[in-house]
This record gives sequence, C-alpha cells and structure tokens, in this order.
Amino acid sequence: NPTNGKTCTIENEGSDLAGTGVNMTDAVAVLNIGKWNTFVAKVKHHEAGDNKFTYEHTFGSFKIEHELSRYFLEDKVELVDIPEEWHFDKNTNVLTFIPPTDVDMSKVKLRGKVQSYAMTITNSQNLLIKNIDFFATTIKAYSSTKNVYVDKLTFDSLNFMYPSYSKRMLGDISLIERTDINGRFPGKSCCGGFHFINNTFYGSDGIALAYHGQGSVLEHNYFEYNDWTSANMMRYGGGMATIYQIVTTMKSDRTL
Repeated sequence: NPTNGKTCTIENEGSDLAGTGVNMTDAVAVLNIGKWNTFVAKVKHHEAGDNKFTYEHTFGSFKIEHELSRYFLEDKVELVDIPEEWHFDKNTNVLTFIPPTDVDMSKVKLRGKVQSYAMTITNSQNLLIKNIDFFATTIKAYSSTKNVYVDKLTFDSLNFMYPSYSKRMLGDISLIERTDINGRFPGKSCCGGFHFINNTFYGSDGIALAYHGQGSVLEHNYFEYNDWTSANMMRYGGGMATIYQIVTTMKSDRTL
C-alpha cells in the first residue's frame, strides 16, 4: 500500500506504454487508483520503451486494487495523434493542435481559457443573476464572516459552456477551480440558501457545480459532458461527483 512521500510505480498491463516509444518523464498522469478517487501526479521517471513509470504519492494511505485501476497520460506533444487533441508548450508558447477532419479551419475562431472566474460574489443577499452566457469561465460566491455573507442568491437561465478546466497542460496539478457557491463560514451553524433554475452546465473538466447552503433548490437544470476526469481529490476519502452538495437540514426547511 502506498504512503505519503513514497515514490510509487505504475506498471502497465500489456505493452501499450512501451509501444509509444516516448519518454514520459514530466508528463502529467491522471490516476484512477483509489476506486472512486482519482488523483493527478507528475511522472517522476520513465524511459522510452519501458512499461512502467514512477510518481510521488501524496494522496494518503490506502490499498490500490490494480484490477480496478486506470490511468492516462498527457502534457507531452508526442501524445497528440488524433483530431481534436492538443498540446501547449509553456516554454515556447507554441500550441500544437490537430483539427477535426470535417471542419474548415479558415472559418473557425479558436478560443482558450484565460481566467477561472468572471464573477466573484460576497456580502450579497437577495440577488438575481439571469440570462448570461459564460464561456470558459464561471462564478464563485462565498461567505467569510457573519457580517460578510451570501444568502438568497438566484441563478436563472445561465449557460455555462466549458466553465472549469484543469491547468495540467501548464504543469499545474492543483485542484480545478470549479463553479462554487458557498454560504457557510467557520463558526456558523447554518448557511445561506440558493436557487438554481433553468441553467446549463456543459463540458466542465471537474465538478460542474459545488454548493453549500440551507434550503437550496435545483430546478430544471441541464448537465452534459461534465467531470470527465473525476480528478477532484487531493487525498483519499469520500470522493466528489458532478454535483457536490453540502446541505444543512432544518425541520422547517425543504432541502435537496
């Protein structure tokens, strides 16, 4: 069983890794090695033609069940080999991209993510946000003290297209900055409440929506192609999913 700070080895069944002929050292590994928990680590050592690689384990102590485990590697330009795959070289600022075969790229505008949050909300109550399209960016709301808090926020008819994405292609393996609506702060026994109605969440790499509130309601929201890596944990634990909710239950309140 792996322990923190230990260099661990992943050995590939079959010969697919060796067959690439690529040295994967410094690639980013997305590791589904904790059953429902998926983690991200840098490849510490690999040699071209070898069928195993090492990484530094920082995810806590648990048993890896190899027959249930899967992984994939990225952040190597040599891995770009089919349409719609891409790589960004952070040292030279060169983007490598294989376009779709059925698209005229002279008529297409390429856009990339440049920020995590277009809107950050705090110290706000009875606020309605409606009819806005978010492309490659999203919203964060939070409470920090009993005097600086969020409550009764309504998110209505918002379109979140690719709202959250990792920074793995930049070599950053930290958690993805997600759509996060948090009504709780330390020392408060209950939380603000939120209403999500008629929103679309499409194409998030990671949790599509995380919220922490009392009496919050989700109504007629559409979720598609979200959380495709499930790499939402830094340590082994309960795990997170496409929608991550924490609710405070009160007898008189209806909670989801």
